[in-house]
Amino acid sequence: MGNIAGVKRDFKGLEKRRLKGLKLRGEGIKRSEVARRLGVTRHAVRQWEKQVEEGGEESVLWNGRAGRLPRLTESRVEELTSMLIEGPMKHGFDTPIWTCRRVAKLIEKKFCIHYHPDHVWKILRRIGFSVQKPIRRAKERDEKAISNWKKRRWLKVKKSPKRAKKDSFYR
Repeated sequence: MGNIAGVKRDFKGLEKRRLKGLKLRGEGIKRSEVARRLGVTRHAVRQWEKQVEEGGEESVLWNGRAGRLPRLTESRVEELTSMLIEGPMKHGFDTPIWTCRRVAKLIEKKFCIHYHPDHVWKILRRIGFSVQKPIRRAKERDEKAISNWKKRRWLKVKKSPKRAKKDSFYR
């Protein structure tokens, strides 16, 4: 369905085709003949005519973008970015880590727009955030004891390579 991945659509070319089709229809050529010449369906030609009837010739011109408009406007995306920079704890979450689920809840709470958590990463990537995996450490971890162990015990446990003859090699 739709476009093959990686293939860009030529919107200006599509616009020219629509205008050419409308011109041919204006010359009195049948819808089926226009469709055959342009490689489209009769229904497509009818849709172009209907668009012109309802909104004028500007309605069949390319408006500079394809697809649905985003639900979050640019100003709201900027506002969301500043909220994300403030951190999750400022917005009522327990830990200082943003997850897609939390961002989705924040968007719904602040802007009344529902996004599924599985799609929030697209918004985050667009505004410059990337996935960060936190380093997993035990709650009981004692940094002071670890540094003492490294300084004292590790030097005794660590083995050094034996002195080898000049023609010996080790891996």
